[in-house]
Amino acid sequence: MDKRILRTKAALKKSLLDLLRVKTINTISVKELCSNAGINRSTFYAYYKSPEELLESMQSDFIAELTAEAEKHRSPGDKTVLVRMLRKVKDNSYLMSTALDRKVHFVSFLESILYIPYDECIKEWERTTEIKKETLEYIYTYMVHGAAGILEAWLKSDMGESPEELAEIMDGMIFSGVEGYIHDNAQA
Repeated sequence: MDKRILRTKAALKKSLLDLLRVKTINTISVKELCSNAGINRSTFYAYYKSPEELLESMQSDFIAELTAEAEKHRSPGDKTVLVRMLRKVKDNSYLMSTALDRKVHFVSFLESILYIPYDECIKEWERTTEIKKETLEYIYTYMVHGAAGILEAWLKSDMGESPEELAEIMDGMIFSGVEGYIHDNAQA
């Protein structure tokens, strides 16, 4: 992609994140966003229809990065993927914190992130247990909401723990409880 386009999009993204620190997404105008970025409005419209679409694009790009990271390192039960994902969350803490501060689609954004390993996890559990798929889906939903709560608390506390420490906490609190249930129902 052309470096000028990348610089323009980066300026627009930074402008939006700056404005989201003080305003909600539905109160940010294209004029204000462009003025803050030093970009012409017609340039903005060449790439996006609205500030909401820009934010959705930013979130989609971030989810794509996390998905690519998870795809590279697939191994059920291995905390390496979780640590790598948490590092990306920490590296993008401004986007995450802004979404959290303004409740900008935060729950759906977080769930999109946490559902990345869903298929692999369900398939592994189906292969190694006799638990019906509907119950496995409940288990995964339970894990996602627990993980979402932990991530939200971590972001609100300025990420005092390292990604490695948080992965250990999440593993102990979420996966060990689920593992116990799965272990009790494992195929003989």
